[in-house]
Amino acid sequence: MILLLAKFYQKHAYKHPQFGYDGGPSCSLIIGTWWKGQAPSLFWTEETVVNRVRGFKCVGHGADIAKYVISSFIDQAWEFKDIFLIATHALEQTKKTDMYCGGNSEFGVLFKDGVTNTYNGFDISKSEAFSKTFEQAMKDLFFASADLDLTDDRVKAALHLLELNVTSIREEQKAKKEERERIMKLLTRNSILALGS
Repeated sequence: MILLLAKFYQKHAYKHPQFGYDGGPSCSLIIGTWWKGQAPSLFWTEETVVNRVRGFKCVGHGADIAKYVISSFIDQAWEFKDIFLIATHALEQTKKTDMYCGGNSEFGVLFKDGVTNTYNGFDISKSEAFSKTFEQAMKDLFFASADLDLTDDRVKAALHLLELNVTSIREEQKAKKEERERIMKLLTRNSILALGS
């Protein structure tokens, strides 16, 4: 792996006159490996250096934004459906903030037995409403709880509005649940086995 990276950088990056400067050639990879009888491992690259992933890793444009968004969620073990929601939220926030990030998203899964699966062409806009409402709800909750000049009635009104927003977005998400579940099934091991049979 390291040898391939070194050859790639020797051929395409090091000789480039803009290498090492803003806008010059660079790439960072997420690499999944698996050996029979062992759990999969994830690595990320920085030029020709290969590092083991601990927890999660974001690379490329918008990586700092995505890391910031994801970091607030990673204090517990999550089910696959939760990870899917966190990923779409992080992608939406990143694409909204970083001018170099956009377009459709590709999801990939590496299972403990080495089986992989990907789904590409996911339209992130299907989860934008959820992400935007969540973001606004957090702002409202912040000011309702922190602004001591607000009357108790104003705080209650803000909390009631938050409840309405959450109810509204849940209704929107219910309408999109079937599409989200279809994508998650495509990414799960059961669907891989079914497709392979």
